[in-house]
Amino acid sequence: VAAKPHPEAAQRKKGGGKRQRKDDEHGDEHGDAAGGAKRKRKEGVGGSKKGKHAAAAAEHEQHGIVQEVDVLEAGFSVSVHYASHRRSSSADAGGEWRPGTVVRAYLSAQNGEPIYDIMMHSGVEEKAVAHDRCRMVCNVCLSDKRAFKPPPMFCEKCFQAIHTRWSYWEESGDEGGVKLCKRCFSDLKATSTADRVLSEIAHRNVKIDNFLEKKEKDRPEYVDNWVQCDECHSWLHWTCAMYKGEDTPEDCLFFCGNCRRTRGKTLPKELCVAPSEDLAETVLSKKLQDGLKKELAASGVKAAPVTIRVVSNIDCFAKIAPPPPLPGTAAAHSAAKNGAKVALQNGKVGGREFPYRSKCILAFQRMQGGDGPEVCFFAMYVQEYGSDCPEPNKNRVYISYLDSVRYFESEPMGHRSTVYHSILVAYLQWTRMLGFKYVHIWVEPPKSGDEYIFFARSDQQRKPMKREKLREWYKGMLDKAKAKNVVEHYGTMHDMFNGLKSLAEIPLFHGDQWEITVPSLLRPDDEGDVSAPKSN
Repeated sequence: VAAKPHPEAAQRKKGGGKRQRKDDEHGDEHGDAAGGAKRKRKEGVGGSKKGKHAAAAAEHEQHGIVQEVDVLEAGFSVSVHYASHRRSSSADAGGEWRPGTVVRAYLSAQNGEPIYDIMMHSGVEEKAVAHDRCRMVCNVCLSDKRAFKPPPMFCEKCFQAIHTRWSYWEESGDEGGVKLCKRCFSDLKATSTADRVLSEIAHRNVKIDNFLEKKEKDRPEYVDNWVQCDECHSWLHWTCAMYKGEDTPEDCLFFCGNCRRTRGKTLPKELCVAPSEDLAETVLSKKLQDGLKKELAASGVKAAPVTIRVVSNIDCFAKIAPPPPLPGTAAAHSAAKNGAKVALQNGKVGGREFPYRSKCILAFQRMQGGDGPEVCFFAMYVQEYGSDCPEPNKNRVYISYLDSVRYFESEPMGHRSTVYHSILVAYLQWTRMLGFKYVHIWVEPPKSGDEYIFFARSDQQRKPMKREKLREWYKGMLDKAKAKNVVEHYGTMHDMFNGLKSLAEIPLFHGDQWEITVPSLLRPDDEGDVSAPKSN
């Protein structure tokens, strides 16, 4: 809902930059954002227009217009409210918003209120539109507030996602801290070692008495910031403008995409984002990239070059507690009789340490046939447990996360899976060459409301595969790897571990779903026998 003009909106703001963050003080309501802080002009934006404003004011006085004001300026993109009832023009009365561009802004001679001449996108020019019918919008997306889905939260003890409808516990403080789901918090609160376990998780001193219960409404709203073009003076969201962000110098001029295309403007080097080709290339990234290039050529697919880089490569340790005894065995009976408690949680005292190498692999492509912005469309996180790792994780690889967005462009279309399969098969070939024996993939699509890596998706991108379809997708990839003699055989968890005698024979990986699920995979059935593990 649009508001009355802010008292300070008619004056140019001195000092400060041309970038603006929609903070809580002027971002929660459409009215505050539209009628107040969003119209503030920044240093260096329009300073040379003062003479034009004075001349325009003198001209307007001859036509009964008092003065031109800096509330909404010529060139600003706006939405104009059209009420559903003739007797009401207020935005509170319902109706619809239609996009347009401000042609002229001035004060009415009758009541001193700011009014605008607006060229609607339909081609009709609206004269003397009242300010309370207008709200400023982004010149690209034509919306005033661009809200983002908040990033997913995970319990830092059990690694389960904390859904938006659940309450959770978080360490107090302005910056926040360790987050726990309700179950883990209750379990820790009932023990005498809560502070020690939390300190091991956070690698610093943490006290459970400092935790507060919170709900989804307590999380801050994630909204996009604004930037103004120094040529046409239109306002754009950072995302819509492909603006670099917080680390940009305040005195650096910014030009929107339209001005760069039509007016010959160029961005200064401080605002130019370095291409992915500038990232360090490794032997692995070169192998994946060259393999993909050959695969696309063999398939007759034409596409802008894809750049693949290993952007993270660090040594880590997974500390995993010893597994519980099999249900129905003498060890399990003894543990239950003595009241012993075992768990499969990271950070538990007495667990074994498994060293591994964590890697993050990203794939990039420049849109619009290579002339548009560069987009990261594929990401994969892997854990490599080498020969120095104790059993059962020795010489095993875990693909912990794999995610993509539908932005790969090719001719003909429909070859995204060709790209993803090529990267996976080439990576499996690389691990085989290094001496790894097994690769583990947990096949489970994200639950509704959850994301793995690319969490800020548009509605068109939020259609994950069903579980069975995802299984078939991975099987198709493994069949290709098998045909190339990269994979000898593959199977489910049931195939690999049927007949095991101890849970200690099952490899467990850091942050892995197995680590949480294994205790429930082996359980007594109705006759008291141990059932075979079920797996995806």
